[in-house]
Amino acid sequence: MVTVSFENYDANGNNTGNDSAAIAAALSSGLAVRNPPESVYRITTTVNVLTSKSIDWEGGITAFAGGLGQGAIDIAMATDSSGKQSNLRQTVFIDKCSILAVNATNGFGLRIRPRVRTY
Repeated sequence: MVTVSFENYDANGNNTGNDSAAIAAALSSGLAVRNPPESVYRITTTVNVLTSKSIDWEGGITAFAGGLGQGAIDIAMATDSSGKQSNLRQTVFIDKCSILAVNATNGFGLRIRPRVRTY
């Protein structure tokens, strides 16, 4: 099995900067994501992941430092352009991860939504 980490997509993993784009790219890749358990990925805006691929994510701490009412990670599973369910079998597997939504008052840490239409 081919695996990647958020660092393969230029994340710092040391609780500095903004790793939002790297996290979105890795989770959208369709590859298994394996992060070192001690790594801390800092995000300052909601990470929006729209994918028609399954997600397999293990390890690491994601620290959300965004504003009030925002969420940390929003995963939306996509259909094809016709909106049909087709034969897509999508799964989201998350293990040994921590998601800390420090300032997300009235927001969320992780949201996974069922299939949405893409165009």
